[in-house]
Amino acid sequence: ELLLACELITQQQLTEACRIQAQCGEKLGSTLVLLNHLALETLLKALGQQYGVQPVNLFKLDIPASVLRLLPLETMKKFQAIPLAENGQMAMADPRNHDALRHLQFALGRSLKPMVAPAFQIEAVLKYLEKTPLGDDPLPGSALVNCCSEMPRCTGLPEIEQLFRFLLDGGGTDLLLVAGAPPTIKANNELVRMAAAPLT
Repeated sequence: ELLLACELITQQQLTEACRIQAQCGEKLGSTLVLLNHLALETLLKALGQQYGVQPVNLFKLDIPASVLRLLPLETMKKFQAIPLAENGQMAMADPRNHDALRHLQFALGRSLKPMVAPAFQIEAVLKYLEKTPLGDDPLPGSALVNCCSEMPRCTGLPEIEQLFRFLLDGGGTDLLLVAGAPPTIKANNELVRMAAAPLT
């Protein structure tokens, strides 16, 4: 609504983004950027105002490998949080998630300085870390752009081969197909939705 009130997007663009958001579960701001309806810098400024914390563009950062090793990948996934520096700087999709902040502070044994990053950038970091073993070199922000371009979009109903590939790549044990919801797998006792339109 803030973006609409400031005439940064149109009602039609907002309606389209809301429809896709309902299908994919992606954050609305990230959906607008991925649809090229909103500039990334504009989203960062809006997120900073919304959450009252400093926004961070992960595409422009090189995160030291030693910092990324501070948290297990599963913890980063669970709380949608990426450590940025040893002084407690933490990029989060939702820096108002107090439960996540408590768990992360306990895990690191220090106070945190939460910062907000677009959800699709957080996902890009997680995808990069899943595919690329950490060495001594930092994670280059420029590499995350490629991860974003490879991320699935909610463009329609998937073929059966895509469903089985999603199941295998996600380490799932069950494939759940229910009308009104996107294809979903059960992996590690958690339900993971595919980025696809709801089944009919």
